[in-house]
Amino acid sequence: MGATGPGPPVVEALIGSRADRDAGTTSTVLPASSVVFLSAVHQDVFNTAVTLLDEGSPATPVLVNARFADRGLTTRTRSVMLEIASPRHGRPVADSADLPHLAAALIDGWYRRGYRALLARMTQVTAERPTAELAGHWTALTGHQQAAETRWLAIRDTLARI
Repeated sequence: MGATGPGPPVVEALIGSRADRDAGTTSTVLPASSVVFLSAVHQDVFNTAVTLLDEGSPATPVLVNARFADRGLTTRTRSVMLEIASPRHGRPVADSADLPHLAAALIDGWYRRGYRALLARMTQVTAERPTAELAGHWTALTGHQQAAETRWLAIRDTLARI
């Protein structure tokens, strides 16, 4: 989030517009409830920025931090918000030119974690379930993988055009 916050085109590339999410037409973006950040604080910053954008407000560090203050979360989020508002390296954490590239790295990480989860689940299934059930689990996991690939490819394509 830079001085003006994550731009709506980048957010919409990741999770769709509010209208799309409300209508449930989000098969080519991440479900809004997807966890895309490994850190809970970073996920909270993103979710709060999305809420502000959905309300028609800019997602500035000041407004995001005000939302955290309203929820009593400023102690937990202080270091992240300070780094966003006043980075140690003298420039915003991200400016508008960086956002599509950062979002692409974010979605790549989400996609890779999905493969690790798929492999872990299939490893568990092969160890615990009867042999006759393996094909059904594989089919179900393949369906999840294909849906994830569709989302990943569409998001990467959209980000490349921003």
